[in-house]
Amino acid sequence: MLIHPNGTSKTEYACGNTDPPTRRFGGPTTPTKCRWMSGGKRVLLAVVVGALLSGCGVSDSQLNGTVAGGSVAGVSVPPGQSADYTALADNDTGQTVTLQSATLVPLPKFRVMRLVHVAVEPGRLFVASWVGWPPNVPTVPLNGFRVAPGHRVQILYGEVADSTGNYADLGLRVYTSTNGQQASTRVLSFATTCVDRKHSLVICPTSFVDRVQAVAERLAG
Repeated sequence: MLIHPNGTSKTEYACGNTDPPTRRFGGPTTPTKCRWMSGGKRVLLAVVVGALLSGCGVSDSQLNGTVAGGSVAGVSVPPGQSADYTALADNDTGQTVTLQSATLVPLPKFRVMRLVHVAVEPGRLFVASWVGWPPNVPTVPLNGFRVAPGHRVQILYGEVADSTGNYADLGLRVYTSTNGQQASTRVLSFATTCVDRKHSLVICPTSFVDRVQAVAERLAG
């Protein structure tokens, strides 16, 4: 699902490649050939729930990573297929912040997927949730992307799992630089992914999403 900043949405479907995982992600993305999915496999829905989360940044952050921290996005994918989400951050520092790399942040007591893609969505559209990489939105490399003062950055990331089950993550830890000073920011996303071998699920079960939402609410408290 694609989301406009004004809240409107547009749903499209795609599939793509899966790159080998690395520990920290940055630099250019090199997606291979992508084809359209057909029939029942073209189902893609996103669940956007909850209220804004506050007070969950880190002391050394150069970005505000709590912009959409209380929102829970969910999608179902087959094993080995990328589930894609967007983490949002604002630059409230008054200085230009340069992005360098990102890692996936596990959500306590939940299984976590592995990060295989990361990029920046420079346009007005961003992905709430998507099946396969690359999503049908323009992207640019994260490494070296400069976030101007007072601007928001939309960080697109893809994650995969080889085994079936329910997975969740807190979002990304994004490493940055400002005037030569290094820092990192926990950018909250709360992604819920259900890996189903037959790809029969449309979205994750409500009970699972509710568990993730409860964690978000506890962190907000």
